[in-house]
Amino acid sequence: MVSVIVLAYNHELWIARALEGVAMQKTNFPIEVLVHDDASADKTADIIRAYEQKYPGLIKPIYQSKNQFSQGNNPFFLLSRKAKGKYLAICDGDDYWTDPLKLQKQVALLESHPECSMAVAKADVYQIKDGQFHYQSTYEGIDKDLVYFDDLFNGCYFHTSTYVIPKINVISLEKYRGKIFLGDTAIRFILIDIGPFIFLRETVSVYQITGKGMWSLLNSYERAVAHIKLFEGFYAHFKPKYKKYWGTFLVIYYVIKVFTGIKERKIENLLQNVVRLVYLGLRYTPLVLKLILSRSVRFIKRKMSNNIYKQYPVNLVKRDGR
Repeated sequence: MVSVIVLAYNHELWIARALEGVAMQKTNFPIEVLVHDDASADKTADIIRAYEQKYPGLIKPIYQSKNQFSQGNNPFFLLSRKAKGKYLAICDGDDYWTDPLKLQKQVALLESHPECSMAVAKADVYQIKDGQFHYQSTYEGIDKDLVYFDDLFNGCYFHTSTYVIPKINVISLEKYRGKIFLGDTAIRFILIDIGPFIFLRETVSVYQITGKGMWSLLNSYERAVAHIKLFEGFYAHFKPKYKKYWGTFLVIYYVIKVFTGIKERKIENLLQNVVRLVYLGLRYTPLVLKLILSRSVRFIKRKMSNNIYKQYPVNLVKRDGR
């Protein structure tokens, strides 16, 4: 069995499309769909209830009366503990799957590659503009089947809507709760230490940039602060052999934090941040320069391969997402 985890919060415009993308999956194994509504203030819960009736036995919702994420409870782990499947697949309520054989293909890959810690795939990126979603780019991944740590470090990215994870590996994530912020970046780096990713070189989902997600609402300074918190956690609590990599990321984000902080007159702890930057910079500057070069080359290649403009005609006035 595969357990699909759908996380929703104020997703009334998009949750229907997310659930339809899951419900259309064609597999030779059973699936369950665990839907978590984190006390939405809009009609997200009502739409989920309608789908619970439409697909009885498949859609298994949890409706929160108080927002769990704001209390430090990650809904992903709340649902993963309830999951009955051997594998967990993720689809946030504002994204959706486009390939009806997504799960079938990725589970087959994991079954034939038991050494792999997760299955990933390509995803299209759409961003809202003038009431419609417009194609921006595709997360192309890499031109090989197995993905390793160095690939991630050098900028290879996979969106969460493509993840299929053996449930047993979620235990490895849980032990870092309270030490490392367990968002999608942490999930990738922790799992890649267990084993490589198996990469399906096909586009299976859409990541929608709605402008209402928490990350989208952060400015450059706030994003730098979030990254520093993440990689300081890795630096302090993860395996020592990776310290040079976390240190490299920290140099970059401390530079951003210091300069954007000065620009925005957020100078609290400025001296402390500068001292930390100097300490890490003296140790990891060569790796920083190498990383910047590597990621710049990857960025240019991605831009060149995604120069075709597409438009996905989604009228946001339609509240059921169809």
